[in-house]
Amino acid sequence: MDINYIIQSTENLHLNSSEQNKNLCISDDDVKNTANYLLGDEFEKSWDTNKLSLPPKASPLFSYKVCSEQSLFVGDHAFGFPPLSRSDVMPVQFTHLTCLTKGNSKTVYQATFKLKSGKTLDYRPGDSISILPENNAQTVAWLLQRLTLDSLHDADTLFTHEVIATKHRSLPEWSHFTFPLSLRYLLTYCCELYIPVTRRILRLLADYCFDDNVSSVSAERQRNRLLEFSSAEGKKMFEKYIQIPDLNLLDILSIFSCCRPSFIRLLEILPTLQPRSYTLINPVDKQLSCEQELSFIFTRVDFKYPESDKHVGLSDRYPSRRHGTCTGWLEKIWFGVNQPDDYQKVNFNNVGPRIIYIYLRKNITQFYLPDNISQPVIMIAAGSGIAPFISFIRQRKIDNLKSGKTLDYRPGDSISILPENNAQTVAWLLQRLTLDSLHDADTLFTHEVIATKHRSLPEWSHFTFPLSLRYLLTYCCELYIPVTRRILRLLADYCFDDNVSSVSAERQRNRLLEFSSAEGKKMFEKYIQIPDLNLLDILSIFSCCRPSFIRLLEILPTLQPRSYTLINPVDKQLSCEQELSFIFTRVDFKYPESDKHVGLSDRYPSRRHGTCTGWLEKIWFGVNQPDDYQKVNFNNVGPRIIYIYLRKNITQFYLPDNISQPVIMIAAGSGIAPFISFIRQRKIDNLKKNTPTGDLWLMYGCRSPTSSLLFENELSDAVNSKVLKHLCLCFSRDTVNSPDEKYSLKEISSILTEQACFPLKAQYVQDCLLCKYSTDYEVSEHDIQLMNLVFEKGAKIMICGGPRALAFGVYESWLRLLAMRLYFERTQKWCKYSAIPEEDFINARAYVDIMRKAERFQEDVWA
Repeated sequence: MDINYIIQSTENLHLNSSEQNKNLCISDDDVKNTANYLLGDEFEKSWDTNKLSLPPKASPLFSYKVCSEQSLFVGDHAFGFPPLSRSDVMPVQFTHLTCLTKGNSKTVYQATFKLKSGKTLDYRPGDSISILPENNAQTVAWLLQRLTLDSLHDADTLFTHEVIATKHRSLPEWSHFTFPLSLRYLLTYCCELYIPVTRRILRLLADYCFDDNVSSVSAERQRNRLLEFSSAEGKKMFEKYIQIPDLNLLDILSIFSCCRPSFIRLLEILPTLQPRSYTLINPVDKQLSCEQELSFIFTRVDFKYPESDKHVGLSDRYPSRRHGTCTGWLEKIWFGVNQPDDYQKVNFNNVGPRIIYIYLRKNITQFYLPDNISQPVIMIAAGSGIAPFISFIRQRKIDNLKSGKTLDYRPGDSISILPENNAQTVAWLLQRLTLDSLHDADTLFTHEVIATKHRSLPEWSHFTFPLSLRYLLTYCCELYIPVTRRILRLLADYCFDDNVSSVSAERQRNRLLEFSSAEGKKMFEKYIQIPDLNLLDILSIFSCCRPSFIRLLEILPTLQPRSYTLINPVDKQLSCEQELSFIFTRVDFKYPESDKHVGLSDRYPSRRHGTCTGWLEKIWFGVNQPDDYQKVNFNNVGPRIIYIYLRKNITQFYLPDNISQPVIMIAAGSGIAPFISFIRQRKIDNLKKNTPTGDLWLMYGCRSPTSSLLFENELSDAVNSKVLKHLCLCFSRDTVNSPDEKYSLKEISSILTEQACFPLKAQYVQDCLLCKYSTDYEVSEHDIQLMNLVFEKGAKIMICGGPRALAFGVYESWLRLLAMRLYFERTQKWCKYSAIPEEDFINARAYVDIMRKAERFQEDVWA
């Protein structure tokens, strides 16, 4: 499989200017023929402006009167009055701003605000807040210079207004204000400025072209051009030069510099400054402090006019519009005029809060998570459209932890845990890779599959959203993989760093080629396969090898979930939250001393534990594990979040549905886990049901009674209460060699010492079946009881543990027992185990096959 990758950039998300021009149908001939057409000297009248079909002149909508009292008082803010007179508008503290991504033309922020104490928003994931923005002060100042103020002394002079014409005219919402206002106030807080122009607006503006001192193009010519654009005859020109380039009102005033409209006429055409809505990304039941704190994300886009503007006379567009009205304002009120070069280095907490005005905007389309939390949801988003889905994900995370969310399992089922690779290992590997055009390991990139013939794809390759290399190596890829000769052949091509080893890169490359060749097969087996070297060992030993990250990703398989058996009965009394348990064994890896003698002393040194078990231990204790785990107060450490899903036992490794059927349980090490849940379940069944339950036998083997015997107290209680009919124990490193030998009370409980069975010379759990160590040992009462359970009472045999040698040893022991019983039924006498005829072994194997099909002989073992 070959994978091509693309560094994620916002430029890839939009058409570039040349593509836009193609879509606008502006050909090269059009550009040549229309150079400087709007105002250029090449203009020739194609018709008499006095004969144009023009829109009717609109009569003035307002009159105004300058106020003698120059005191502007509108309460806390104008937002307490129309046009934004909503009872739910509230001031909030804009407390945090975090830069999520920064591209060439887009910057995405997460903004956080805090409500006053006692104030809350009653929202659902999917709801939004509407923010009341302000127009840019620089833009307002520029516009004020372009207006005729009539009898106003300046832009801050207060005036009142009166509506004098309303026939077929809609009124802007600010016109309902009854208190004195200033023009600056209206343009800053009440009016949209970047509005698209219509022919009616151009007709109005044409009447105000009279300032000949500001342009080389006369006011008369500019007036005529505006009249042409507004006329019926000039409709196509209007579409081509005004509509398609998307000129707004400020662009027109910038290009037609002789135009100085009356402020009161301009206010007629400016619509109300609309609130901007942004989706909340918070779940609804987040634990609230005394003040509710909520967040949203927004994208601040850098506006860039296309180069084609220069060729169609639009180079004089209004130059100061760089960002959206609200997004640019949000950024500016936080940082001020000058944004920092490195947003990550800004100490946002020290900047101090900013006040913004908001109100809650319910989602009228019911864009919410389904009320049925078991219903699947497919979420599709682009860019900042991910915002509602972030709140959905966070909500589901909480729903999964809340009361009522339970796992529908049976004793014998498992949970699968999604682990993470060790951060130290990931960091080491990143230093060993060639990042090509990636800036660093956290740079986002997308990928494309370019070759799949006879190649399987890793699961992460189906992701369509941008990812970083660190994310992939931490959450998606197995790192400790066995190396094949094909992998060594790939690595050989990346041996080129001579500065890190006394052995030249060329020599390391040649050695890798030897190992990967057909001629070097025996060397590969001796030095790679038998010592069980993994990929990180190879990279550590061959220090000149610096593989490309994208080629390495091709060979790394998906990081697999790890499964652990639950040890809970199904009807355990639940508290407000279901609490379940599992056990796992964290093994310390130690490399054999022989490594030093075959040149393997440079193996990757930091692998000490399994991927998942080491991670589970580390996320609880941190980097430093305590010397005495018994002294740790786990309740004070606090919960840690892991991600799981239920894994049903597909082999039906469960207690029989018939609770009177006996069960013989055989376990080694942590393989006792499902049997603990069986014992707990039978204990509950004995209390709840009148039907007698079948006998439970447990044969359990581990290393030592002092360090490896799991659930000692619970086993003692089960034996003492007769829930467990028979318990047989053996210890591989502490065997019983004579009938008189007893374990001291310090090593094992008195109940187990008195009531459990300790077979002579039994080292492994399969030795518990025969109660013997020699093939000449004759049948015992223990053996006869086991045979009777299987042949007469239909007992179910269940084996759990690892490695697979356990299953084979137990199987062989059962064959001996069954063959002995078949021999007895055939001859009515017992014989030594060494004397069992072959035909009885053949019949015993057939009997085991029958038991397997009837689910009476089941194995749950692992490598």
